[in-house]
Amino acid sequence: MRSVFIAATLFAVTITTTAQREPTLAETAAWLESDARPLLVLPDNPVKQSELHLRDCVLSWTITIQRPSHVTVPLKDLDPRAIVVARDSGMWAVGLHARHETGQPIQYTRGTGRKTAADISLYVRNADDGQRVANALQRAAVLCGAPVSAF
Repeated sequence: MRSVFIAATLFAVTITTTAQREPTLAETAAWLESDARPLLVLPDNPVKQSELHLRDCVLSWTITIQRPSHVTVPLKDLDPRAIVVARDSGMWAVGLHARHETGQPIQYTRGTGRKTAADISLYVRNADDGQRVANALQRAAVLCGAPVSAF
């Protein structure tokens, strides 16, 4: 009887110590700013993205198509379940979509003016890279206070 109890205790300890913990916001931001950057490089493509940062729960980057545009996205205003990978204009993209009640919280520059939007995309090399970036952004959005709805 005693050996069964010890075996059960060891089994319970093994289960709890092998459980994987989720990355913190700081770890997620560090991954986005380092490991994710090469995933946003699109060789032989006119779309250029750079300066990806996550500071104070605001994601920012510069996208250049014809001229540079600086983008800022407050992650708390996104719908984490709507951060998805899809084809956009023939390229793979991670779509960032604001929750309906937040209006148009995404800001970007166009020429000399500031514009707002309810959604925007980060372009990635392929679908697998996009899913990795989407997973990190979903995690960051939740950690920044974006509500997760079951519906």
